[in-house]
Amino acid sequence: MINETVGKRLIYLRKDLGRRQGEELSVNDVAQKMGIERHTLSRLENGSKGTIESFVTALRFYRKQGYNQEWILEDNNANTPMVVPSSGQMLAVVRTLNKIKECVTDYSAELEEQLKNLGFDAVEIRNFHKDSELVLPVELS
Repeated sequence: MINETVGKRLIYLRKDLGRRQGEELSVNDVAQKMGIERHTLSRLENGSKGTIESFVTALRFYRKQGYNQEWILEDNNANTPMVVPSSGQMLAVVRTLNKIKECVTDYSAELEEQLKNLGFDAVEIRNFHKDSELVLPVELS
């Protein structure tokens, strides 16, 4: 039914869920919460046997806990978030990004003025990008 990789991911989610809840969750604990038998979840986690119904039950349970089903199922999940962010979490990220943007904007004028005072013209300043390496003409002590 499921492969070893998906089984390992189910184990990881069980342990992560326990960490998020502040307790260690056994196979039996999570199986009870899912409404399936302990041995059924154990088989799914081992990647050996299990029915489609029990696998779907596990997927639905973890989805309700906020986990991303794609993270469980994709062959290569390196660029797939494990947790589906809530709208509140996404709003917090956007607010933080906006704060960073404000800081960059606030200091960019100051930096431009400092560079002008050093003799750089506006064209050179605009061409200065994040991959540029800053080299000072003298060593500062």
